[in-house]
Amino acid sequence: MTPEENNIRGLEAALIARLGSAAKVTLNDTYPLAKLQPANGNWYYSAKCEQCRSISPAIFDPSSGKDNNPFNGNGALCFACVRCGEDIVARASAIFSYHWIDQE
Repeated sequence: MTPEENNIRGLEAALIARLGSAAKVTLNDTYPLAKLQPANGNWYYSAKCEQCRSISPAIFDPSSGKDNNPFNGNGALCFACVRCGEDIVARASAIFSYHWIDQE
């Protein structure tokens, strides 16, 4: 398993563990994430790509949109935009839940 896959696995476990509580997942570092293949109809924690202005999913949202942003801290998630491939570095405060419906 790659470090990027391990980051996803660890963050997903933390997100599931905090479901139903007000606890936040603290990002203290920049976490590179493995490339995501989003599925239509699923919710993902996402960020806006500065290059193409598209919303790009970073990691699965187990709350199905109920928790808009469960992250805090000075860290970030680093992942590739699903539209243009540009690297996105999303600070904790810039991450939001998004219901993925592919428009293409």
